[in-house]
Amino acid sequence: MSDRVEGASSVYCLRPLGGSSSCYITNTTAGYESMSAYGTLVSYGPLPCPIDDYIPYMILGVSGFGFFYLRRNKSLTTNFL
Repeated sequence: MSDRVEGASSVYCLRPLGGSSSCYITNTTAGYESMSAYGTLVSYGPLPCPIDDYIPYMILGVSGFGFFYLRRNKSLTTNFL
């Protein structure tokens, strides 16, 4: 089994880039501090994830639930005072 990661873009929201900002992607095993061989030389950059399109809807939904929850709790506590 190889310790090299070939398809990081399939795991993370990254896309291959051309340029000088490159790194080696390797997989390490617990207990080993050094690697005997380099991994795969890659250049990756950030890419918008599909969840970015839904963030406004999630904020609206969470704030709506929070509003109704706080409003309900406020009316319950004022009835007991």
